[in-house]
Amino acid sequence: MKEIMKYVQELDRFFNHYVAKINNGSSIVFVPQSDRDSAIALITRLNVELRSVSPILFAELTDIKTHLFIAQGPTLYSLNPYRFSALGVVLRYLKSDEFASDSAKFIHTPWPDVNEAIKKLLIDANSVSTRIDYNQVGVAAREIFILLAQKTFTPEVRKAAGEKRIGTADAKGMLESFFEYKSTDSDVKRYAKETIKLAEHLTHIKSENDESMRTLVMAVICLAGIVNAVYQS
Repeated sequence: MKEIMKYVQELDRFFNHYVAKINNGSSIVFVPQSDRDSAIALITRLNVELRSVSPILFAELTDIKTHLFIAQGPTLYSLNPYRFSALGVVLRYLKSDEFASDSAKFIHTPWPDVNEAIKKLLIDANSVSTRIDYNQVGVAAREIFILLAQKTFTPEVRKAAGEKRIGTADAKGMLESFFEYKSTDSDVKRYAKETIKLAEHLTHIKSENDESMRTLVMAVICLAGIVNAVYQS
């Protein structure tokens, strides 16, 4: 999120600079090669960060980048007014509380398969209508629980566990060992232990109504969040 906001702020400065020129009454606003190259580079970097957050925004910015500038000479460009306006709309959304709220629904870990599983879990949880749908959400939640355990139970964690025997199917034991090895904060360790305990319990029982299903989803998302924070610390 920090990287996204950094690129948004830099692009916003570019955008506002040329908005001022347009508002001063220039019929055609020319953009030098250096400004054009800087803007393209910023959009490219922003899109790298947005790819996993919002495929729709990624596609929109890709289109904007392709058509934003119209060549007027070897090193001089003008702005495509339609794509320039679209860039303004995207930047306003990315600076808004709405985007911050929307993006907070997703935990962005270093593992693409975990990120995709979280995304699918949230989508499935918002479209349940039958008992089979509820069961599918439970399966997806359990998969995330196991994936998190497998990702964090590195050789270093296994070695630190010492004589404690942790089998390949013991996701709870793997996660507890990870926090014991990686975290130095006693409060974090205590919270993590309770979060693991709740998520492990809920992923083993069937969700048959909205309340139980959403409790399960929140437990797994909270676990993913604290795993991600500790892993990247």
